[in-house]
Amino acid sequence: MVLKLVKQLSPEVAAALRAASAMEKKFLQLADCEFLTRAYAAQLEVYKPGKGTALAATILKELGTFSLPQGGLSFCDNRLTFTATGSEGSTKKRPESALFFDCGKHNYATGLTLQLKDLTHGTTLWESETLYTAQSPWFLAFGDGKEQFGRGNILKLAVNFYNKQPIYQKIHNILSKNKSEYKKSFGGAFVEGLTLLFSVTKERQSVKPLGLAPGYLKETLVKRVTVKRYVSLGLYYYTQEQAGKQVDTGNLIELFLGAKNQLMILVFHSDYEANNPALISETSEEFKKFLAANLEPWLEQWLTMTAFCAAIYEKVKLKLLVENL
Repeated sequence: MVLKLVKQLSPEVAAALRAASAMEKKFLQLADCEFLTRAYAAQLEVYKPGKGTALAATILKELGTFSLPQGGLSFCDNRLTFTATGSEGSTKKRPESALFFDCGKHNYATGLTLQLKDLTHGTTLWESETLYTAQSPWFLAFGDGKEQFGRGNILKLAVNFYNKQPIYQKIHNILSKNKSEYKKSFGGAFVEGLTLLFSVTKERQSVKPLGLAPGYLKETLVKRVTVKRYVSLGLYYYTQEQAGKQVDTGNLIELFLGAKNQLMILVFHSDYEANNPALISETSEEFKKFLAANLEPWLEQWLTMTAFCAAIYEKVKLKLLVENL
């Protein structure tokens, strides 16, 4: 069984969500590594790394200490996923992290990638697709084939940095100030393209508040839902701590935009299979409060991210078009 909630949207909001969904699909499949790959390959013709070393050049710069967002958007198996920022406990300050920007040889030594590292917690917050490799990467044999290689970098860059503007700007400043140094190893075309990816200003990504109306048109418990004609707007996994003490863990929320500008909110839970009325009655009000607090921020962040993604694309569009001629 699935808990189904339906909310009416204005034509303007529905149109914005449809446009953002189309944009997300476009950029997820966009072959957007080639301009950097070819630029670096051309540089290697004149710059040779040391003997026995596939890649000697690297950029490793300390960005400073930042407090990272508690939640936001991320990718899970190429599905855009949201984590609530307005849930219980999110007001507690997250420990600051010492961050580094790294452009070098990663990904099991297959080639050149970009990384944002959190050295305080020993984690990599973001890594690009492989931007350059001297030979076919080993992981292609386990994927969908070469046609999937090097796609969606701009979208994933936008997902990682849309809510980390100070960090994004710091990387831009580092690349701009050290351009002459980096050109010696990476080449002018590569450094110029990399700098453009980090050159969008904050003003380019503002989104108006959606102003969603309260309440739902329908609230039903159904056995199955057909979503073939609906536009998927992303996923969210919520836990007991986020939605209130009455809510079990393991719930999945999925948003769809359907006909007549209606937003369909589906809530999946293993106990719904047993049609447990206690689960619905006990969690309904807590869940509605949680959803009311997070639904609009979820959609607004999604729109902000896609606007940011489009702005990054505009910076490098000419280079991508030249590569595809």
